Amino acid sequence: MGIKNQGQSLKLVFLKYLITIALGLVGALALALLLLNLAYQLGWILPANYTEGLLLEKKAALATEAPLDPSLLPENTSYLLLKEEGQVLASTMEPETQAKALAFYQGQGLSQSSLSFMAIKRPQETLLVAYSLAPAYTQPWMEDHLPSIDRLFMALVLVLSFLLILAITLFFASYLKGQLQPILEASEKISKRDLDFDLKGSQIKEFNGVLESLGVLKKDLRASLQENWAQEDRRRRQVAALAHDIKTPLAIIGGNAELLETSPLTPDQGQYVRFIRKNIQRISAYTQALMDLGQARPKESLDLKEVPLDTLADQVYALAQEVTDPHPLNLEYAPLPGPGRVEVDMGALEKAFLNVLTNALTYAPENSTLSLQVASQGSFLEIALLDQGPGFSKEDLAQGQEEFYQGDKSRHAPHHYGLGLYIASQILQAHGGHLRLANRTDQKGARVSLFIPLL
Repeated sequence: MGIKNQGQSLKLVFLKYLITIALGLVGALALALLLLNLAYQLGWILPANYTEGLLLEKKAALATEAPLDPSLLPENTSYLLLKEEGQVLASTMEPETQAKALAFYQGQGLSQSSLSFMAIKRPQETLLVAYSLAPAYTQPWMEDHLPSIDRLFMALVLVLSFLLILAITLFFASYLKGQLQPILEASEKISKRDLDFDLKGSQIKEFNGVLESLGVLKKDLRASLQENWAQEDRRRRQVAALAHDIKTPLAIIGGNAELLETSPLTPDQGQYVRFIRKNIQRISAYTQALMDLGQARPKESLDLKEVPLDTLADQVYALAQEVTDPHPLNLEYAPLPGPGRVEVDMGALEKAFLNVLTNALTYAPENSTLSLQVASQGSFLEIALLDQGPGFSKEDLAQGQEEFYQGDKSRHAPHHYGLGLYIASQILQAHGGHLRLANRTDQKGARVSLFIPLL
């Protein structure tokens, strides 16, 4: 196939993912800074050095104005006025802030972003102004109800990082899912033994290696199934031919037995002839069952044609009427097929339906009602037969579709060989459908459903 070494390595894909995540984090930080700068431009936030800038503008006036005019100081500041000897003349600082201001004045402390000091020399005085080097909101209600600017910025970075990482992860997950899809599709088709398909390639080298292995598996499985189907077909044809050959001598024996019955016979001889005829009939039933077994055909031997649902429903109902008319029972018909089509071999499907119908007639009591329902169920067309007989046992439900199954005798007739439902199941499986055995929930009786996939 030549696809094993095509595409990029899975390691490279994950490396790209990590690089994209890193770039996404950088992008989240840049976007948060951009939004913060936009807030500055719109006048919602004051920069960290805003108060300091106002102090520098008023510094000359604060240094010469006598006496000191506190109204020159910006909002959100406090001051400490000292004599040259260090005596406090006036103060609006809290005690703790004042202690730090005195330490700063004496050279024992440093300004910090949360609490900075500016010393302004006045005639025989020193003015210490305390302020904060941190961004602030322009509106008081924002200060009261919103977190600090620093915390808001960190929260913004975290939220943007999370959203970008989520978007990147979803993108790469979708990409990997798309590259994995050919493997999933091939595996599903192989599991259903649908081997008539071409493998699609992937852009990831490791996935292509798996696809190449699946291609080898498909090829080997196709060869194995074709050989098995050929052997099974030969076996069935041999069995059918043998059964057919047996019927000829049986007919001769039966004819001679009938002639013997017309001849003068002793009572014992007449009984022997009746035994011969009875067992000829039994052997004839066996050979007919073997011939019926050859009718469970693989998909390759079906003559599939598209059929509208209403046409199929009418043909099934007509067959049911034809078969049930001689029997003392009522046939109910509830057609709800709806629009659509199916692809079926009508001859094979009629055989499957006839087997199910014959099974229902065998156990339907006289003057009971046999219900035929045809309706769309999801992606399948369901043809259901409901009788009022004894229903299925647990063993019947589990094994009723097996070849030659003759389980619960309460459900099986004396001349039942366990092939009718098996053949119906095989025909439906060849169509891509299935047979379902169940007991009725509304009353006593069995429900057998034939499911055929819709187009």
